[in-house]
Amino acid sequence: MTTMDPSDTVTEHEAEGPGQQESGWLLALVFVGITLRLLVLLLFIDDLNTDPDVYVGIAQTIVDGNGICVPGSDQPTAFRPPLYPLLLAGLNMTGLKLTWAAGLINLLSGAVIIMATWWMAQIAGLERRWTVVAAAAAALDPLLLRYAALPMTESISAALLTVAMLQILKLSTSTAPPRIQTAIVAGCCFGLAGLCRPVGLITCVAVTLALLLAAIKQVRNSASAAYDTHSVPAIRRACVAVLPAAIAGIVLVPWVVRNAIQFGHFIPATTHGGYTLLLGNNPVFYHEVVTAPGQPAWQGESLTHWQQEVKADILADAIEPADDVAVDTWNYNRAVRNIGQQPAAFLQSCLLRWKRFWALRQSVTDPQSSGITATVVAVWYGVLWLGLGRSLFCMDIRGSGHIQLLWLAILSFLLLHTFYWTNARMRAPLTGVIIVLSAVGWQAILHRSPREIKGTVQNAGSN
Repeated sequence: MTTMDPSDTVTEHEAEGPGQQESGWLLALVFVGITLRLLVLLLFIDDLNTDPDVYVGIAQTIVDGNGICVPGSDQPTAFRPPLYPLLLAGLNMTGLKLTWAAGLINLLSGAVIIMATWWMAQIAGLERRWTVVAAAAAALDPLLLRYAALPMTESISAALLTVAMLQILKLSTSTAPPRIQTAIVAGCCFGLAGLCRPVGLITCVAVTLALLLAAIKQVRNSASAAYDTHSVPAIRRACVAVLPAAIAGIVLVPWVVRNAIQFGHFIPATTHGGYTLLLGNNPVFYHEVVTAPGQPAWQGESLTHWQQEVKADILADAIEPADDVAVDTWNYNRAVRNIGQQPAAFLQSCLLRWKRFWALRQSVTDPQSSGITATVVAVWYGVLWLGLGRSLFCMDIRGSGHIQLLWLAILSFLLLHTFYWTNARMRAPLTGVIIVLSAVGWQAILHRSPREIKGTVQNAGSN
């Protein structure tokens, strides 16, 4: 990828959103997205009553006045991030059932994703028709539609990260001095995303560093000129570039303080990381999945037996299972030991995690992973991945710098999920980013030459 160039910019008024004529399209797509999610909720209504990640259970402990605790007890926990159960509990206090609160959050998140994807597409320099296509893809995305009926964080994390990246693109493309408010919104969204899924914090650090490096380059270029009236804006841009990470850190403070009081340790994310690292790096998984022919799904009985063995080993090492920090440390140490003992299998498992991150099917264990529905979903993501691959080489259009920022967000996820347990739903927060990059690629595919792409995109941005 080429280095981000501050000259590859759009003016502030170009990045603010759709005009009056386009608003009708955007509203229509939001309506379609919400309608489809309502249909999914009705079709999979029983799924709202499940609790695969125990967020509803934790929300109930909050409603009961015990705070963030292990469900059914008063034992404090940091095993899951706090934002989603806090939102569920807050809505429950207004009289809404926890399960329906989950559905409402998913619906609202879907609307936010569609709107933020639209605006990201505009900033990325897409033609108007491709902006509509990008927003429509966000409304129709099979992964987010399916998880709209589950009390899980896929929808809200996607909404927060998409809005955060939208603000980052505004910071990177504006020819005017960057707005502090924009950086603050980005930081707040990144911080909340981190309290929803900790990987959002890695993305925040990555894109903040990229903005800072670009700003430092601009400052140096200004300083090298004999007289440059843009030196002060360049310095301002460098100062504003660090704000998203700083604000995200401030958003984390209450959670960090709470964990320090409860556990006596610095815990900015969760105590879940050790388990997910061990889940994807253990001899049973290596043998039954990674090195097995066809790399099948890890079967339920084997997984349950392994989990029981891990609990027995923890007890044998005189560690209290209710001690979040000690168990998390034990899990990390055991995973690192497994990796050291089987380096070849570990490397194979890393490749498998990348494969499953980009899988065309939502899950290798999904009962609907075959048939017409699975075929449609596979074709959908196949088309998306084709455009995504083409966008890797779209460096001739205006805005190559902020296209790199979108790719940097993807790379931050891949960095984490190279090592930790991974499946297709782990990419859900990146949906808006992936769709915009894919639309960039398809716009390039359907044009004759890079020069035509550049000219067309510049004309679109000036409208």
